[in-house]
Amino acid sequence: MASRKDVEKFIITYIDKIVPDGHNKKLYEDMFKRMSNKEFDQFIHDLESGKVHLAVITPNYSKKSKLDLKRNLSIAKELNHDFFHRLKIGPTEDTPAYITPIKYMVIDLPFRRAAQTITKKISIPENDKHVDYLTFQPTGKSKGSKISYPEIQVLAAQELDHTLTELLKFRGGDK
Repeated sequence: MASRKDVEKFIITYIDKIVPDGHNKKLYEDMFKRMSNKEFDQFIHDLESGKVHLAVITPNYSKKSKLDLKRNLSIAKELNHDFFHRLKIGPTEDTPAYITPIKYMVIDLPFRRAAQTITKKISIPENDKHVDYLTFQPTGKSKGSKISYPEIQVLAAQELDHTLTELLKFRGGDK
């Protein structure tokens, strides 16, 4: 069993290899300094169970802090991790389930909601006294929008066709 010092060194070394600007390394060093042994053990347990994940911070448009695909693939090779897998494609009405003949890169990424879904930006009509004659949706000064284009793309990519149909149907004054 590895000591806490060895585990910390391992994590910090590879975090710094992923983005070698020193910023992420310092964040993890500071975080580990503040942790008691009990908190560190819980952190490692949570990492192993998938409850928490290691993260790196790379500011947008930074020339100094950049993720590099070739560098990260070599780091994965160093750690005996394979990002490439043959995918199992589920059956549809027209085709049976099958496994892809070539491997594709599969990575876990955090899911962020599109900015248009933030409560402050949702547009709700003030009333339904003025309706569009074609769709019978509320219209006028305060038009409403239920779903944004980025949300449509996300739902389509996840093949949530029934959800899309329900969200795209006209509503609110629906005759």
